Amino acid sequence: MPKTNLCKPKQPHVKLGILLNGACLLAGMNAIDVGKVIGRCEATALDRMRHPGNLSVDELLKVAKAANVPIDDLRAALQY
Repeated sequence: MPKTNLCKPKQPHVKLGILLNGACLLAGMNAIDVGKVIGRCEATALDRMRHPGNLSVDELLKVAKAANVPIDDLRAALQY
């Protein structure tokens, strides 16, 4: 009998992704702008925004600063 996985995998960085993507949207930033901020190409920036767990701490801080995200909100979105 084939195995099925009916449970959704845990995604610990959902809050962080919603916070960063929402802040970038409000700031009028697209993938090209995010790529310029973190010093990566557009495809890499788009992948990092889709999967915020892959962002380095330096990239995370750069994007948060460019999108005017308060540090307290950023800390609340991080899951340790």
